[in-house]
Amino acid sequence: MDYVALESRMSVAKGIMEALGDAKINEIGVGKSTLMREVVRKVKEDKLYDVVAMAIVLESPNVRRIQREIADTLGLKLDHDQTEKGRASHLQWSLSNDKEKKILVILDDIWKQLDLVEIRITPSERCKIVLTSRNRDVLNCRMGTQKDFAL
Repeated sequence: MDYVALESRMSVAKGIMEALGDAKINEIGVGKSTLMREVVRKVKEDKLYDVVAMAIVLESPNVRRIQREIADTLGLKLDHDQTEKGRASHLQWSLSNDKEKKILVILDDIWKQLDLVEIRITPSERCKIVLTSRNRDVLNCRMGTQKDFAL
């Protein structure tokens, strides 16, 4: 990687960190998964959030798997016999009712519009969502992110 590319990524990483600290921004779009892993490392190092949950979405999203990946990070036990709606409600309750913890949820590798309501992930003052995609239109047109970073 040349110096210009590295400098560009560092600039984007700095912008992401600033957006994570901005109370007015709850959804952030990022273009590269590798950069996001570096941001996660920095978020943990700087203790910006109490919990960082990451789920990989992929081309064919599996809502149950995404919910389970996030729940595992939060220490939640989702009942396998529970309905999809029941699991989603449990996850949503945990993300929105823990007033003590700041939570960062990262949904990585989104290929098409993803229904956050179906998964029951709702951005809020205490819960930010970062979405990564190769397709910028997915982030800003279909997902409605408030701040986007392209590489």
